Amino acid sequence: MERRARILKIIENEEKGIPFITANRLVFLLQPNIVKNKPHTRYERWFQFAERSRKAENSEKDFDDFRDDEVFLEIIRRLDKSVLPPEEIRYIEDEKEYFELTQRYEKGVFNNGLKEGIEKGEKRKALEIARALKSMGYMPDAIVSATQLDLETIAKL
Repeated sequence: MERRARILKIIENEEKGIPFITANRLVFLLQPNIVKNKPHTRYERWFQFAERSRKAENSEKDFDDFRDDEVFLEIIRRLDKSVLPPEEIRYIEDEKEYFELTQRYEKGVFNNGLKEGIEKGEKRKALEIARALKSMGYMPDAIVSATQLDLETIAKL
């Protein structure tokens, strides 16, 4: 019992008011790459474990190489869906949806930024052409027709 209490203390570390497992689920969800540089080597097994535990349907064999560690054994026991309360099962099922929502959001931000950048580039090029046409003596109406800029913008050049 003392050994189990020690393991639970490690897993449920609430230092700074943040329980380890619950607070780090999103880290594992959003961390697609395992940190492999020397200062972070001690975390490599944790990221490997997290990556494997993300699979919707795990088998016992998926975690065989973690059974030599008491902490991982306790986590494996706790990840067994048959003993999880309904709210934890819902959380696990929702993780994939949250991840997909995050990816869609990031893609939307990228696409909006790309669209905005293209629009700014087109406007900059139109202004450049308008300046050149104006310096060549073209009439404002002809510059409007060539660049799609308004007369007010052309007059300010």
